[in-house]
Amino acid sequence: MARLLWMGLAAGMMLWLMRELRIHPIAAFLATAVALWNPYRNEIWTSLSLAEGVAMPYALLALVCAVRAARSSRSWVWDLVGVACVLTALGCKSLSHKPSKHG
Repeated sequence: MARLLWMGLAAGMMLWLMRELRIHPIAAFLATAVALWNPYRNEIWTSLSLAEGVAMPYALLALVCAVRAARSSRSWVWDLVGVACVLTALGCKSLSHKPSKHG
């Protein structure tokens, strides 16, 4: 259940990004559906064991923040949130690769 909820959050972030990019809602929905149901890449969205799956919502939110910062009179707020999201996404990736004890 947690995997499906996390995937839903990531899908929502992708739809939000496409809305910010002013992509037609039907095209955004279809692109998100294809991304989620692609048999070669859907494990990135659905698996909490992969660092990419955990980092996906943060990375997409960072892209939303970049688009919003370009349009905002208070861009520094969006920039700070975007930087925090990027650092969180990178932290998800680096925490999943622990050094081995064998060398």
